[in-house]
Amino acid sequence: MIESTSMRKQQAEARISLRSSVSEFEQIIAQGTNCSRFESEIISEKAQEVFHLGDYAHINRPQAGQIIWRVISSDEPPGKPLKECLYKEVLLSFHNFNDDLSVKKGYGLPARG
Repeated sequence: MIESTSMRKQQAEARISLRSSVSEFEQIIAQGTNCSRFESEIISEKAQEVFHLGDYAHINRPQAGQIIWRVISSDEPPGKPLKECLYKEVLLSFHNFNDDLSVKKGYGLPARG
């Protein structure tokens, strides 16, 4: 079978998706319990739901690729001493697997930077 460029891209994307923590968790479940990949995906989905991970995450709880950062409130006027300013916590995403993959698909590898 002759491999085309699009087939190689699909294979590369499939390999990259295997690096996600969800995929790793599913593999550990499948190997540890000797269940099928399908069953491990269901267990993983339920674990994410119960422990508020992935798509079930609350806004104030950082996930993989995120950090909580304390910033000065946008309501504070300029020139106010920092020790008197009101601070807020924001959730910053520096890596989002799904968004990064869609950018790579649409614009190629140089667009990731």
